[in-house]
Amino acid sequence: MPCPRPITSSAKAFTLVELLAVITIVGILAAILTLVIGRARASAKRSECLQNVRQLGIASLLYSQDNKGVLPLGDANAAKDNYWHHKIHPYLFSNDTGFSGYNLKKVYVCPDDEAQEGGDDGNDALSYGFNTNLKNMRVNQIAKPVAMIGDASGSIGINASTTTTTLAYRHNNAAMIFYADGHAGPLEQSAYTSFQALRKAVFLPD
Repeated sequence: MPCPRPITSSAKAFTLVELLAVITIVGILAAILTLVIGRARASAKRSECLQNVRQLGIASLLYSQDNKGVLPLGDANAAKDNYWHHKIHPYLFSNDTGFSGYNLKKVYVCPDDEAQEGGDDGNDALSYGFNTNLKNMRVNQIAKPVAMIGDASGSIGINASTTTTTLAYRHNNAAMIFYADGHAGPLEQSAYTSFQALRKAVFLPD
């Protein structure tokens, strides 16, 4: 009587090298996916910030139409009722003419500005600044598409003095800007070789 043949499995086990290769491929795919998701999130935040400055800019122009062409940036007083972002608030939220809890409105905060996560009426959360060269100016006095509102750091005004600016390049070395002619877009940090060139081209109204 012939001996029974041993039962063998047709399945082939992974070798160690093959297993390591699979793990490596999965790791590479995970890294690529993380990079793609990160870029998508950055792009979404950039778009949200651009929309914020556009809304703030349009509200400022609407304010000027109701105030003989004068822009909202004036000489602020201790009560804050003269701050530009307080003046335009009713144009952004018609049913909310007060400032209680207004910091919860996302339009005032850049999604990439980690420093402005809270605040109250005594400590406004604000990621954007108004070009200080336009203080008390009328729209028809501006001779070129100068920056009006943009990403700012540490101040409610974009300091366009002869030496420095508080403009914040939060979005991959770009700042979101609303211009006095009504358009909005990114300003790349590398666009100008010197601060003087930036000041003349972007901040000075004439």
